[in-house]
Amino acid sequence: FEDELKQKTKPIPPEHLQIPPTMIAGPTLEALRYTYDEAEREMYENLLASAMDTRTANQALPSFVDAIKQMSPLDALILQKFVDLQQLACAGIKFSIQNTNQVYSKAMPMYFLQELADMSDPFIVSTSITNLLRVGFLNITDGAINGYNYESFKTHPYVQSRVALFNSFGTPFKVDMDKKVVMINDYGKSFAKVCLGKEV
Repeated sequence: FEDELKQKTKPIPPEHLQIPPTMIAGPTLEALRYTYDEAEREMYENLLASAMDTRTANQALPSFVDAIKQMSPLDALILQKFVDLQQLACAGIKFSIQNTNQVYSKAMPMYFLQELADMSDPFIVSTSITNLLRVGFLNITDGAINGYNYESFKTHPYVQSRVALFNSFGTPFKVDMDKKVVMINDYGKSFAKVCLGKEV
């Protein structure tokens, strides 16, 4: 850890190097004792290095320590996608049994994003989106991105595979869709800059 931190602080001019605030250094060093995942460790190291640079110290928030603890490697990868793309179209797709008010609750993940569908099982991706919303890095709104073809969600291979599966049950149903937009917010951008080393 010491060698890795030296490499991260090496570019900092001596006049900007400082002892990191205790509220950052204490929890970060404690968390590092129990961190074995390389991506997670790097986020902590980036946070500590930012806190040691007077030019970026005010962007290194104590709450980032707890946020890292609550993130999976997939969460970090998805957040990086949002750094690159800023916002993504999202669909809330429901399979409703015809002529009833019943919905297949496990037919589709709560949040389905075409650009993220290949990163992992879409249900796991949806869980990651839920966690990033809970941590506060993303916002979700009802509505559509101008010019985006939301009907393409219904023809996506994963959605079609789910339709085929539920068709095999023999109960007629219809596919409903709520249009949504998921975007990275300022808090998420700050975290990405400090802990992921990603400029937004």
